[in-house]
Amino acid sequence: MTFQKTALTALFLIMSANVFGQAPLVFNKELISYDYKFLREQTEKESEGYLNNNFKVSPVISQKGDTLLVYIEFPGAGCASYKGSIKIKEDSLDLFYWVNSDVTCTELDYYAITYAIMNKEKRKYRISFKYLENQD
Repeated sequence: MTFQKTALTALFLIMSANVFGQAPLVFNKELISYDYKFLREQTEKESEGYLNNNFKVSPVISQKGDTLLVYIEFPGAGCASYKGSIKIKEDSLDLFYWVNSDVTCTELDYYAITYAIMNKEKRKYRISFKYLENQD
């Protein structure tokens, strides 16, 4: 009976990943903290760029002791709260974020996210910033 439960759970997770197009996110132990905050509403020009997928984010990176800090400002749905995680593979550091609220507003705002990551080796990473859908 336990094997059947385990097999059904595994099958459900695989099917869920296929339905949403993404594997469930696993939290990385190297992520010390994650913080987001509302900065301001977007201007009309910024909103047009966002809707046309014409915007760039530029991370600000600093190393404080054993901690790598990555600060990013980005456009997002109004009234939203966000969560984040990371994935480290060799010299790549993928920063993920997703909406963590059931309700969002139609206006577009600017937010800032700060990732604090354990980096005792002081490695230099190629950094990517990715939005994930359907992370509950």
